[in-house]
Amino acid sequence: MLFELDAYQICGVRHMQAEWRIPFQNRGFAWLFGGQLITALGTWSSYILIPLLVYQMTADPVAVGILISCRLLPLILLAPLVGKVIGQRSLLRVMIESDLVRAVAMLGFLLTDTPLAMYLLTIVISSATAFFNPGKFALIPSLVPQEVLARANSYIGVANQLMMLIGPAIGGVAFAFFGIEAGIVFSALTFLVSALMLMRIKVQPVKQKSVEGENEPKRTWRQQFAILQNLWSRKMLFFLLLGTCISNLGYGGALNALFPVLAEDLYPDAEIAYGYIMSALGGGLMLGTLLGPNLQKKFAPLRVYSGAMIMASLCVFSFGGSERLWAALPMVFLLGIGNGLEDNASVTYVQQETARTGDTADVFSVDQALASIGTITGMALATTFAAIFDAHQAVQMLSLCPFAIGILIGLLQLMPHRFIKKNLGQ
Repeated sequence: MLFELDAYQICGVRHMQAEWRIPFQNRGFAWLFGGQLITALGTWSSYILIPLLVYQMTADPVAVGILISCRLLPLILLAPLVGKVIGQRSLLRVMIESDLVRAVAMLGFLLTDTPLAMYLLTIVISSATAFFNPGKFALIPSLVPQEVLARANSYIGVANQLMMLIGPAIGGVAFAFFGIEAGIVFSALTFLVSALMLMRIKVQPVKQKSVEGENEPKRTWRQQFAILQNLWSRKMLFFLLLGTCISNLGYGGALNALFPVLAEDLYPDAEIAYGYIMSALGGGLMLGTLLGPNLQKKFAPLRVYSGAMIMASLCVFSFGGSERLWAALPMVFLLGIGNGLEDNASVTYVQQETARTGDTADVFSVDQALASIGTITGMALATTFAAIFDAHQAVQMLSLCPFAIGILIGLLQLMPHRFIKKNLGQ
């Protein structure tokens, strides 16, 4: 059996225990959650350590910018390879090997003394992450029943967001009290522990289907690129992935580039203001991710996605117009809620739509690449607009991008089902 609890058993025990416990009845999901908690701790604890190390070495902000680019580019460039590799090997094996590669590469920072070597190690770590994340989302549907899929995704998201809140602080404490070397070793150990936890997961192997419906385990490059053409035939899914890219112009790109600038405008002590802003964002993300499964009981995932996108974009616009920190923080908190709802709804929708075609990992790798493209482009546009206008106006202009996507997805959801099925391939 693929699940430890089938739908009939779940209905029988639901009255005896809270619904939030159902995904954890599968030991495989419990190990996956624990592994995600640990690996996210390693990722976020090193989030500030490596940039600090590069800046100490170069005293050049441009060098830190190059490092951030090294984190994002592999997610884009390796997208065509991810599905091909996962299609030829088991999901768990790819994820375990990714964790081991990240652990070894992280320890490599102890032996480097040049920025170039640090850039190369960052590329290696990001390349392993490019395989780990799509594999993680493709694995979840094989561990939990369909009816608790949104809740399982919520738990995985919360694990990452919780570590996003405390991971940098742990890394900073390790750096302050024990030195940056101790922080690097700690981060490497978390990846190793995550790999050991993933080794405990047992699932039945599921053969990936090719885009053209063939049963061959290996796929040619022509078939691999045909995935993009296949996405166009499922236009609602295509619009969702495109929306991820465009919305990141106003989220990941603009805010990553301009948060520090706006923090300085909002409060005399920019570091304190930036800390408040990130805490508000992280708290909102956790709350939105937890609320997602409950909303999806009443509304379809895409309707939740559309409403959350519109709400979050309006919050970004309001944040851009804020002149006081006390007025900006509620907008950032609501933005986090919207982003959490969006993420949970989009992940659940992709898993549901790709369950029939078997290309879950492929679609998530494309989504990961498009999100990175949106972030990089958004950062470039944000800095350009800020130079022409100002930081506040730049954020407000880019907030129109996710707003337009939210309206588009919402309008498509209002169309009759027969029209969508006939014209949008659903």
